[in-house]
This record gives sequence, C-alpha cells and structure tokens, in this order.
Amino acid sequence: MDWIDIIIGILLIILGIFLIKIYRDLKKENKTGGLSFKLQTGGIGCIMIGIALIIRAF
Repeated sequence: MDWIDIIIGILLIILGIFLIKIYRDLKKENKTGGLSFKLQTGGIGCIMIGIALIIRAF
C-alpha cells in the first residue's frame, strides 16, 4: 500500500465534489457559461482520477 497515492486520491475526490458543488451553486444563480460547465467536468475527472489512485494503491 502506498499511503501517498491514497491521500492524494482522497484529496482529489474531495476537490471533485467541491467543484461540482460550485457548479451547482453557479447554476442556481443563473450564471451559466462555458467555464461553469468545465468546472463540473473537471470535478468529475478529479473524482475518477482519485478513485483510480486509490484502487491502484491496493
């Protein structure tokens, strides 16, 4: 087990959830634009990379 990969994976998952939450808040305020959609896509990517790092550590 590599603890650094697990810690980075957890941090990436938290960052991804945070980015998706920011996107939802921006959408509620009707401030939609190209950047807000990219925030959601980046959040999903961070979550996927975090999960992959955690799985690879085991």
